[in-house]
Amino acid sequence: MNILVWDTETGGLDAGVHSLLTAYFAIIDSKTFEVKAELNLKLKPNDGKYNLTPKAMEINGIDIDKHDKEAITYAEGNKILVKFLNDNKIKGKRIHYYPMGQNIGFDIDMIQAYILSKEEYKKCGIHYIEMDTAGIAHFLKVIGIFPDHLQLNLGKLVDHLNLPKRNAHEAKDDVLMTIDVFKGLVNMFRDKKDSASSLKTKLILGSIE
Repeated sequence: MNILVWDTETGGLDAGVHSLLTAYFAIIDSKTFEVKAELNLKLKPNDGKYNLTPKAMEINGIDIDKHDKEAITYAEGNKILVKFLNDNKIKGKRIHYYPMGQNIGFDIDMIQAYILSKEEYKKCGIHYIEMDTAGIAHFLKVIGIFPDHLQLNLGKLVDHLNLPKRNAHEAKDDVLMTIDVFKGLVNMFRDKKDSASSLKTKLILGSIE
């Protein structure tokens, strides 16, 4: 099964109230983490009436006048996204994608509110179990692998894992950083697993000698 990673930029925090402005989707191989397909959408309400908060617009840095000229409606975005997901389904599979993101619940709510209904979400083969890099990092804090003081926003996780910094609060770069963080977390656990296996082998050999 592939992993579907996405991020949104919005006019506020309330799905179904504040406008969805951009959404970037990347389908990555679950073993190599390589991007197999991508979709970048600039979006606007079907009636052209935005609901934006000053704080959100300050954070995302979107010029709404320029954006409006380049954006497509939610209805158009729906057709493009459904086609993208259907075109990249895995032959013979019923479920095709694990959803993943940084605080992915927020982004699921946003796309389901505007461009992909819950029914379509399921029909396109997206699994109901999501992988959240922030949630994984929180678990690592609980068990003492990550320090208690570590903030769980994407930028701080990138810094902690010594990963390349991209443009935060831009949907595509946030997705690419999320993939980097996920790869970093996976590699960290693989290293720990290899170290544990090596130690176990040494102990076994030592006991034999």
